[in-house]
Amino acid sequence: MKSNTYRFVAVFAPILFSAGPSALAVTTGNWNYDGSTAASNSWNTAGSWTGGMPNGVGDSAVFSLNITAARAITLDGDKTLGTLTIGDPTTSYFGYTLSTGSPAGRLIFDQTGVANATMSLPVAATTATNTISAPVLLNDNLVISSAITSTSVNALTMSGIIDDGSGSFSITKNNTFLAVLPPIVPEPGSPRLAAVRTPSISHSIRGV
Repeated sequence: MKSNTYRFVAVFAPILFSAGPSALAVTTGNWNYDGSTAASNSWNTAGSWTGGMPNGVGDSAVFSLNITAARAITLDGDKTLGTLTIGDPTTSYFGYTLSTGSPAGRLIFDQTGVANATMSLPVAATTATNTISAPVLLNDNLVISSAITSTSVNALTMSGIIDDGSGSFSITKNNTFLAVLPPIVPEPGSPRLAAVRTPSISHSIRGV
């Protein structure tokens, strides 16, 4: 688990040691590919991003392209983000899926400093479900927010294993919308449980 000392040095090193501004640079990548070619639907394909390919602590990935069919993006190796924004903005609405790919990848939420990692579903009128089928690793608390107005739309499905590694982190769903999280059953000898907090129910995340 990251210590407060580590976070202090990581955040303030550019000031204390006069490092250049690039030491704190983060990437905001906007997905720009709407098609079915497998290679172009790999996260690793630089040409499928505008603004750079996000894969680092504090980076942002934005999946807000108006897609013409449901699209699956493969991680193809671990990918690290501080912020994820996901949702087809225009009717007819289609869902994005983030899958593990090959080599198998996890979606790692890790924000800079002591801030929470965030996930946003900003499309109020959507009728589509966005899915994260890849495993998720929490290196920070994750706050999920949604602008969806209908309580009958399943806004988000997270179907992979959710793990908080060597830490004790949580997922907070901060407003009322439907989301499906995997049914978490602690394995024998599992040392930790971190809460997934929602307005009405509480799930558990297995720490391994």
